[in-house]
Amino acid sequence: LSRNMHEARYTTDRLTTVPWSTPLSAAELKELDGILDTEVTAFLPPHLLYEPGTTDVSKWASTFSRGSSVSSVRLLDTNELCGLILLRSEAASVHLGYIFGKRHWGKGMATELLRGLMDQLTVQRHVGDIHAGVDRQNPASAAVLRKVGFHAM
Repeated sequence: LSRNMHEARYTTDRLTTVPWSTPLSAAELKELDGILDTEVTAFLPPHLLYEPGTTDVSKWASTFSRGSSVSSVRLLDTNELCGLILLRSEAASVHLGYIFGKRHWGKGMATELLRGLMDQLTVQRHVGDIHAGVDRQNPASAAVLRKVGFHAM
């Protein structure tokens, strides 16, 4: 994945991605705190679980983004933060991760976001594998990945 892709913004019908600038501003941290909770982070690695009122959102964001490029996923019409997308280069491949706030679940946004990413990678002529892990207890995320062309390994 080229450095340009890490910094690229792309837009779909309803969503736009905005690369994180670090450190995040107080307003960005407040927005992030507004979409994170135990259900949203339930299928992330244990060190990324989020407990509202207990977990420090700034430390969580720093841990989440370590070694990766993260973009905010925002609603195109209102600029509301609805999720995050993470890309991490690993040798000749890219690892993909994403989360959405609960109020945005079940609306096809994850599928739209990942289709937009695949289109962007095609435009940039990305060569290499793209991997995304999914917990077996998260069938909704597995279905999204299958819809955009991922296959179980």
